[in-house]
Amino acid sequence: MIPVSTEDGWVLQLHRFRPRGPAPPKTTPLILAHGLNMNRGCWALSPGTGLLSALQEAGFDVYTAEYRGTSGSRPPSRRVRWSYGPEDHYQKDIPALISKVKQISGSGEVDWVGHSMGGILLYLYARTYGSSSIRRAVTLGSPSQFGLPPLVPSRATLELGRFVSGRKRLLGSFFCWFTVPFVALSPRLFAATFLRASHLSRREAISLCTHAFEDVSGRVHGFFIDLAARRAQLMPPPEAHVNGYLQGGFERFESPLLVVASTQDYLAPPKAVARAWEHATRSYRAFVCFGSTESPDGSPSFGHCDLASSTAAREHVLPLIEAWLSEGPPLAPPEARLREPMPQDSDEAAP
Repeated sequence: MIPVSTEDGWVLQLHRFRPRGPAPPKTTPLILAHGLNMNRGCWALSPGTGLLSALQEAGFDVYTAEYRGTSGSRPPSRRVRWSYGPEDHYQKDIPALISKVKQISGSGEVDWVGHSMGGILLYLYARTYGSSSIRRAVTLGSPSQFGLPPLVPSRATLELGRFVSGRKRLLGSFFCWFTVPFVALSPRLFAATFLRASHLSRREAISLCTHAFEDVSGRVHGFFIDLAARRAQLMPPPEAHVNGYLQGGFERFESPLLVVASTQDYLAPPKAVARAWEHATRSYRAFVCFGSTESPDGSPSFGHCDLASSTAAREHVLPLIEAWLSEGPPLAPPEARLREPMPQDSDEAAP
């Protein structure tokens, strides 16, 4: 473990996994950034099947980042243990993690692969600091358009968001332990919302519940609930007359960006994920949607969690990441990636 100190006194976790195998080592270090309620365990649910080991074998010098609030992080005092919001992640944690990786590696830039909130935090970081430290980036199932299912009332959800924001700690990991018997008996029933059960073994599904989940502050959850209740974009363009958390921001993202979605990811539907690709007009960018008619030949559709770690992700997502980070050619003409208009207010998404 590599300790990383933030400007406000937190000590975060950073783990390094050096290149191994016959592939020539890459010159730029790679940061893997996990999603909401997760930790670095989401990248390796079992030995040898996730993206982490596959990236090592492909020659990448990999660093798995963990933000404040994870069980391995240390606050400056117990009093502030759960007193943090998303702005602390992208204004303090992400800059500290990037700076530490650059210091260790001697590189002036890093590559970034973010799953779910790990991609969202990169977008917000770039809005604040620009993207000059990011050589190339990949986001997996990271929505920038939020919404609710058709029958869920917005007003009640707004009230829920206010209530959750007032709680210090949400016991996500505690409740995940109660799902273990159901996962062991029926992985498919458990997986309906979070992943495609056929992509994870029973052992991997149990590992997801027992080792990859973390508790999170109420303010972080409340932030995303509020966005969903208002059916808002994360960072709508300055000229757009729509509700959003922060107006504008994607115009500061200038690094090459690959945005990845999947048709069976019900937490981050393709249209919600594609907003970032649509608005990051100053970057060299591409959008890939697994399960669509334009997805890579022979590739499956993914759920949310298995997009980051599964045997299927190793087989189908890894080649896209490796090609993109190796400065390969565009994956397809951008105009061919999204053929239908994306309505402003009808997409369901969550980090």
